[in-house]
Amino acid sequence: MTIGALVERERRHVRRQELLTGALLGAGAVSCIVGAGAALLGHARWISLPRGVPFVVWIAVGTMVLALSWRTRRRLGRGGSRAQVARAIEVEQGLRRGLLVGAIELEGAGALAARAAQSARARLPVHSALAPAMRRDSSRRTIVGAGLAAAGALVLASATPLFGDGLRAVLRPVDAWRGALLPRLRIDGAP
Repeated sequence: MTIGALVERERRHVRRQELLTGALLGAGAVSCIVGAGAALLGHARWISLPRGVPFVVWIAVGTMVLALSWRTRRRLGRGGSRAQVARAIEVEQGLRRGLLVGAIELEGAGALAARAAQSARARLPVHSALAPAMRRDSSRRTIVGAGLAAAGALVLASATPLFGDGLRAVLRPVDAWRGALLPRLRIDGAP
């Protein structure tokens, strides 16, 4: 396996963890916002509150998704390039600064570059993680994201039986605006 392939393996792992973290944080945040909106609008408060409140809940959801997307993209750009991963591997493996970065940049450029890449490759572990601290950090962030997603699922699950009408108003904001969530009034058997 070449130096470039080893660094790419670490890079793929970090990218995959960051994308998973972003998705879990998004799911948890959306669940929390929808659950809080259901609690706010529950017990028929959606009738007395301004008609646009369910739309405000969805604006908050959209803003949160955009913010988390921006965060994930920034984290991927900041720590996800080959050179940055190679620098992290150099630091964690105690290699001379620039050894891996130079080997990656010069890979396939001649006999001296091949010799430098072979020398750098000999100093790296074969089957274990090249940047274990970087992997640990990304795994911790994923665990935090999973915890937030679980908390959001619990908030949403507890809001459903308690504030079912509020959840219905959040999920169907146009019907809540028009007042069409309740069935039409009927008078049965009037004298």
